[in-house]
Amino acid sequence: MRTISIKFGALISIIISFTLLSGCSNEPPRVNSALFDQIKKKIEELPPTDSVKGQLTDSLLSISELNKNHSEKILALILKSEYLMDNGKNDEALIFLERAEETAHQTGDQTNLGRIFENIGRIHYRKGETDEAVSYFREAVGGYRAVNDSTGMGSAYNNAGFAFWQKSLFDSSLILFNEALKIRETLHNADYLATTLNNIGTVYFNWSLYDKALEYYLRALKLQQIAENPLGISISLSNIGLVYKETRQYEEAIEFYKKSIENAIKAKDTSFIGYAYQGIGNAYQDMKNDSAGYFLNLSLENYRNTKDLRGIMLGLLGVGSYNLKKGNFADAQSYLNQMLVLADSEKIPLRKAEALVGLGKVKMGLGDLQAAKNYFNRAVEPATEVRNLLLLSEVYENLGKIYDQQGAVDSSLASFKKHLDYSNQINEEEKDRRLTGLKNKVRFQQYEEDLQNERIQNQIQLIVLFAIMFLLIIIIIVAVVLYRFYKKQTAINKELSEKNEMIRQQTEALESANLELKEVNLAKERLFSIIAHDLRSPFQVILGFTEMLLTDINDMSDEEKTEQIEALYQTATSSYRLVENLLHLSAAKAGTLEFKPEKIELAHIIGEVATLSEKLAAAKKVKLFVSTPEELELVADSNMLTLILRNLINNSIKYCNPGDIIQVSACAENDAILIKVKDTGSGMTEETLNNLLGSGIVKSQRGTSGEKGTGLGLDLSRDFAKKHGGDILIESTLDVGTTVTVILPVANESSAATVESSSR
Repeated sequence: MRTISIKFGALISIIISFTLLSGCSNEPPRVNSALFDQIKKKIEELPPTDSVKGQLTDSLLSISELNKNHSEKILALILKSEYLMDNGKNDEALIFLERAEETAHQTGDQTNLGRIFENIGRIHYRKGETDEAVSYFREAVGGYRAVNDSTGMGSAYNNAGFAFWQKSLFDSSLILFNEALKIRETLHNADYLATTLNNIGTVYFNWSLYDKALEYYLRALKLQQIAENPLGISISLSNIGLVYKETRQYEEAIEFYKKSIENAIKAKDTSFIGYAYQGIGNAYQDMKNDSAGYFLNLSLENYRNTKDLRGIMLGLLGVGSYNLKKGNFADAQSYLNQMLVLADSEKIPLRKAEALVGLGKVKMGLGDLQAAKNYFNRAVEPATEVRNLLLLSEVYENLGKIYDQQGAVDSSLASFKKHLDYSNQINEEEKDRRLTGLKNKVRFQQYEEDLQNERIQNQIQLIVLFAIMFLLIIIIIVAVVLYRFYKKQTAINKELSEKNEMIRQQTEALESANLELKEVNLAKERLFSIIAHDLRSPFQVILGFTEMLLTDINDMSDEEKTEQIEALYQTATSSYRLVENLLHLSAAKAGTLEFKPEKIELAHIIGEVATLSEKLAAAKKVKLFVSTPEELELVADSNMLTLILRNLINNSIKYCNPGDIIQVSACAENDAILIKVKDTGSGMTEETLNNLLGSGIVKSQRGTSGEKGTGLGLDLSRDFAKKHGGDILIESTLDVGTTVTVILPVANESSAATVESSSR
């Protein structure tokens, strides 16, 4: 900076010297054009907002006036205006540009007319005067075309397209972006071309044509990677992340945003780092992941580091809204108050309205209805100014709630009426927007078809002009022969493929049928074995006990009678459960068991089953604990679920010793409900576990108190779990215990009326 200042002083000294000498001659002094070029080069090297740059542009203008060189004067006026634009002084810049335009018209010098019009268009765009901006951008295209400036034409088309995009006139913006693309594809500037590709991708994104958007974003990314432009790479990666977020592929979106941050750091663009962090935070917020707060705070911090006031307001809104949703009202109020102060100072009504609505919600959450009402009433004016119907609808909905709580019925009804009016307007505008979008899509598809037809016609003309008829005829003959051969060979291959596929399907069907037959026979043999042995044994015990009671009842003490009756009751209960399992299994295999899924409170079902099993557990001195959240719900057949739980809990009791513990718990995980029955019982060997999990054939072992079993309970429970679209997992260690996990979907989409035949 010191060297620049010295050179600037030297340049000013030269100008002063020539001014003093002007009285010594009748001829006006002239400054060498090389000095003009030297200062111009120095201006282009300086940062946009450097104050020295402003002084040098003044010097450049003085030199051009001394030289009476209209081309130099026009260029000096343009450079001065661009410096003022970079420093936010758009009105002053416009004055210099109008002087440049006037000079160009007076002298007939059109060399920089395109640049003048483009800068005037940029000023109108910044002032929100989109129509005027587009008009000047179109003028700029003509100015650049007059001097064969392809780079300028591409820039003007791109800026005009961007202005239309800001007004949501996507069809017009796409046509202009494509004009810019055609020009920029002929240039050797990867950054310009990638910018236009990104813009086209954004139009498709706005139309929700995410596949087309992704295609253009990836093309832009490839160009930026070839050019090794970290900022351009960062922008493209963020756009790709946005596509994945909108298509609910949140993990992929987050990965692209993280890569975007890496490149933004390389580019030393802290503001864009904040944008990428905000994208990650929004993705996590959609996933309902608490990491959202961390990344939204990082976004705000980066916006603050760059002193990007608009970015800071967005960051404050993101963090404030996040804390509001979390119920952290004090933090939410602090962030939203900061946003309100900035919005007031920057005079941005939309951000002011958003901050006031957020503060109103905070006060409602804190129960301060009067303060909330004041904030919502204050939000009406800025929301109306920007005609944000969504905010106005939200304001009046909350005011209606507040008036209702305060007992002001008339005011409440009036507020709710306004809320409904704005909601209806939103719906109507949404319909109009969609209709316009559809019309635009159809119009652009026609435009693309016309463009494609034009390209095809051009290609045909080139072929006609440069092709030789003899070679063309030979090519056609060869093509026909090859095509007929190809068609014949394709037909043969297709027929052969179809036959092979038919044989493969038949083979698979036979193998499947054979496997099912084997499994059915095995199941049948098991049932006969149970009926022949396991079902006969309990009845023999019952007969023995009843015979003893009949013959020796008078000789028995009351205690002996009680023992005999309890033994008889336990045997009868065991037999009943065996018969019940047999009946359920038989119905399941036959496909006649009804399946009636309904909404169930899981804690209620588990509690009922556990209560019924407590007596059995107490008899073996086994402790049974239940831990189930009250809010857990799922769609399932209550009878089947009860049978699953009863069999699993009774199995745990069966293989527990006195003093052992059984823990029944449930939780939600990834759109599924996990019910765990964990015990500290005898467990099982790895061989037994592998046999049970691998074959699906359960070979029951005696319990710790000699209880007999059939293995039907676990087999039936597994069938019922699979019927719900779930499964049963078993983990066990010998002498340590067993954990059985039932996995069931939260919402069961099965509509079957009966259980399908099981192959197990």
